[in-house]
Amino acid sequence: MKYLWLFLVAVSVDVPLQAQQSRHELLRKQRDDKRAHLVPYAPNSVEQQMVRFDKAETPTIADRNFFGLYPRVAWPARGSGAALGFRYWQPDFWGRVDVASAAFYSWRQYQHYDIQLGLIPHKERQIPQRSWRGDDVYELASTQPGFSRIPFYMTLRYRYLPEEDFYGLGPDSELDNRTTYLQEQGRLYLTTGYQITPHFVWIINGGFQKNEIRSGKASSLPSTEDVFDDTSASGLSKPPDYARWGTQVLLDHRDEPGNPHKGFMIALAYSRFDDRSEDAFSFNRYGLDARAFVPLGSPQRVLALRAGLLVDNADRNHTVPFFMQRSLGGSHTLRGFDSFRWRGEEIMLYQAEYRWEPLPFWDLDAFVEAGAVGGPVEDLSFSNLELDWGLGTRFKTYRDVVLRFEIAFSRETTRYYIRGSTSF
Repeated sequence: MKYLWLFLVAVSVDVPLQAQQSRHELLRKQRDDKRAHLVPYAPNSVEQQMVRFDKAETPTIADRNFFGLYPRVAWPARGSGAALGFRYWQPDFWGRVDVASAAFYSWRQYQHYDIQLGLIPHKERQIPQRSWRGDDVYELASTQPGFSRIPFYMTLRYRYLPEEDFYGLGPDSELDNRTTYLQEQGRLYLTTGYQITPHFVWIINGGFQKNEIRSGKASSLPSTEDVFDDTSASGLSKPPDYARWGTQVLLDHRDEPGNPHKGFMIALAYSRFDDRSEDAFSFNRYGLDARAFVPLGSPQRVLALRAGLLVDNADRNHTVPFFMQRSLGGSHTLRGFDSFRWRGEEIMLYQAEYRWEPLPFWDLDAFVEAGAVGGPVEDLSFSNLELDWGLGTRFKTYRDVVLRFEIAFSRETTRYYIRGSTSF
């Protein structure tokens, strides 16, 4: 009996051991099979949307189009108000030739139409920059490096601006002298350039510009010719047409030009305007635009700084037409003042903006600005600096601002803005 009992104990111990060893072998084989067929985790549709939301890649409405037509709400000119319209974009429409166009009509009856043909600079299949970018002081650095090839394209553009504001020239212009004029402008020009380094680009453009000036359409304000004449508003009665060309160099080290969190950029620009109709309004234009974006401890807190200088130099015995002179005031420069409030042949501008980003698609802003204008009668001077300050919030994608809301204060007025682009 003793030996039988020992035999039964040995068998009872051996069976579980054999079963345990078999289970270990099975688990090891399963691990080896899984290791040999590893595949990355594929998030489901809900998780994918959450990732895009977290990276500020939504809303993606900016990329939605219908056979190349992109519905848009835009502000094609300062003072135009919101305009409804579309942009059309077809890269490689005919071989390597791209096609872009736009048509907008605002509630204030401003109109903008253009068409572009050629090798248009763009990234992948993203829609390129708007054709009206680059004409104003706040847009000296609107061009972005990143050409995949040497660009060469033609732009044909028409603009109808029925209520352009004019207060007079220089720092002594009065708010009570506000008038309006109607400007029609047609332009045909060619643009090319060269990508010298990944961060350094050289642009050249040239063409023709035709101008018409007539009585303003604002019923509540006097027309410009009722208050000013050719002495106080050069070119009012005989607006000149121009042959014009220019060049620009841009050094851009911003991490994301449309939504920068760090880096800097510097732009230098020169333009020549030859009067082809009156031989009295030829001039040269020089511009400098420098911007820096400094993270304050983290990329979610950024100090944005900007300094700009623009100088028009008329030929001997020539003058710069009032409607060609650049101005301060509006949604990009001295936001606490009306659009076109300060106009002159010389402009300097300083801006500082603190941007706090609670979420990748949303930030809060506080800003302060200073600027001055000068000209032949009174030189540019720090003693003429005008100041404003304000608060705002922006909704954006990872690469650009989608919508901007701001309130700005100055000694003259309080201004409210809703815009579809960044301030600078």
